Amino acid sequence: MLQRSSLSASEIPGIAELGLSGLGKTFKISADDTVSNGLYSGNYNANQFVPDPQCEANGGVLDGSFCRFLYGTRFNIVNDEDHSKAYANLSFERSSYVYEITFMGSAVEVNDNPQSPSYPALPFLSRQIQPDQGGNPFNVPVTWYGRPLGSEFDSPYSPKDIKQYNLSQTLNTNISESTELEASLTISSHSNDHYRPDIIDSRVFRGIRWNEHGSI
Repeated sequence: MLQRSSLSASEIPGIAELGLSGLGKTFKISADDTVSNGLYSGNYNANQFVPDPQCEANGGVLDGSFCRFLYGTRFNIVNDEDHSKAYANLSFERSSYVYEITFMGSAVEVNDNPQSPSYPALPFLSRQIQPDQGGNPFNVPVTWYGRPLGSEFDSPYSPKDIKQYNLSQTLNTNISESTELEASLTISSHSNDHYRPDIIDSRVFRGIRWNEHGSI
């Protein structure tokens, strides 16, 4: 039996802060533009990178022209886990036969295993978002260097439940003085339930199309 508590990467100095992604919440402007009001009001040049004006307030890391996503603090070095393992072997020997049975089983439960709120929407690095589409605050197409759920969202858990066993039986006997029989039967099972939360790219594309037609 093994029970262990979690160890977050944030508890080890010099490690977690290295996990910094440039794909946090940043736009790249495709052409010169002027935004007259709102959080993004101002004058912009073509190919300029524009970070989220509320980057730090939303939990991001402002690094020059990029609003970066600090994922290093969100993961565990060791997860909160419960392990159970068992082994048993039993044999009978008689004058006419030998019977042996062996059982091995294990169960592992990962109780927390925190993840990023979502992973980067990589298809959008090669696809421009048009004005008034999907929350684009500019008057020109932009490229989005970000993720559907960013720094302002909590880390969801990705628990696991793994179970397996193996049961093996063997019988050895003499049929005659010159003939031996060995018969064996093995039964085994393995199950792995794993919940991995993330955002499906196809849903993000549909969400942008719905926004474009005003149906969100």
